[in-house]
Amino acid sequence: MPKKKPLFKTYTVQDDRRLKQLVADFNRKRTVMQKELGNQPPKLKYSELAKTIGSRGEYNRVLNVYGRYLRPGAEKIYTNESGIHFTRWERNENRYAIMRINNRRAKRLQELQIKFDPQEMGRMEDLNLKPARNWTDSYTDSSNFNKYFRSLQHQANVDYWNRGAETYKRNYLKALKDEFKGTPGYAKLRSMLSKLTPEEMLESTSQHYSVQLHFVYGFEDKKMRLNKIAETWETVYKQKYGDRAIKGTGNVKKNKPKNKKRK
Repeated sequence: MPKKKPLFKTYTVQDDRRLKQLVADFNRKRTVMQKELGNQPPKLKYSELAKTIGSRGEYNRVLNVYGRYLRPGAEKIYTNESGIHFTRWERNENRYAIMRINNRRAKRLQELQIKFDPQEMGRMEDLNLKPARNWTDSYTDSSNFNKYFRSLQHQANVDYWNRGAETYKRNYLKALKDEFKGTPGYAKLRSMLSKLTPEEMLESTSQHYSVQLHFVYGFEDKKMRLNKIAETWETVYKQKYGDRAIKGTGNVKKNKPKNKKRK
């Protein structure tokens, strides 16, 4: 039987046992409380929970989030203004998640130097940086409340932005391929973008309209759009890496200082 891949670099056997024990303890209490009170959260699945963990920070966050359900009183039922029933634990965790999400979005906005003004609102929506609103107390669809809870946990993930940037780059390159493959200049642009990090791509698209997906899928002449996109990306590339060649593929190599000949 092949050895199981660790969830992250420093993940240990003890970490795995602790996570499995948390799942077992959570489900045990949930079963008992469901019979007594009803309206408890769904059971946890170790495999699904493990997929969300990619770092020590997220591992610790997950232990804290689901560990708080084990506290006395966390199982008690809260009824919101729409008559939807859920536990105090779910209500509190939604609040904690919203606080974490908004703090990190504000920090991200500051990093990208985007201000809250009407001209920038479109960019904020594209980058998912608008402040999130907590709908817990006014939520009306009981059948989707668990989905809402999971969505907030997904966005509160410690590694959310890293994963989001990777997904963004992957989707961006796919969009370019779908729209421009076969167009002169596409291969050179694709090679250049492959050398930029996901974070560099995400940051650059927030600052330059001509490389955003709105423009990629624009109605203007295809060759004109590709030229404009390539011109902007080349400017971004040169700002980050200088005038090094952008032909070919592979990682960007840093220039090494030349050794001076001894006299």
